[in-house]
Amino acid sequence: MNRTLDNSPRPDACPLCDGTGWKPITQGNIRRVTRCDCRLHARAKSLLDAARIPKRYEHCELTNFEFDGPHRSLAPARMAACKFAEEYPLDATGLLLIGSIGVGKTHLAVGMIKELIQSKGIPCLFSDYRDIAQANPELLQRFSSSDRA
Repeated sequence: MNRTLDNSPRPDACPLCDGTGWKPITQGNIRRVTRCDCRLHARAKSLLDAARIPKRYEHCELTNFEFDGPHRSLAPARMAACKFAEEYPLDATGLLLIGSIGVGKTHLAVGMIKELIQSKGIPCLFSDYRDIAQANPELLQRFSSSDRA
């Protein structure tokens, strides 16, 4: 049991790992340790904080993206976002979301960020289109010229 300096149990210690960050598991006759859920959750929270998702998008998840009824045409976009997050990392492949204002591109992007962080521990960073365009004007020019071609 994790103890304080006076040798009394720490009340905030995880019951699975006793505050060590490692929990014992048994597979058949083999005993070993693996990262404890408490550390995985703490890492996910830290990565989510570092992702800089704006407050107005904190509610966005892949699971709550609406694509039924009048939004049925958005189903392929949601499927592509889910597939990207599930199969990540992909070799030399990315995902570019293009569409009119208000169709859900940011919702899907934030949903992918959260999924990658929570299920795979992948560090991600939310960036607004304007920030990217300002930092990379040549990239903006490339996409603008390809739209006209």
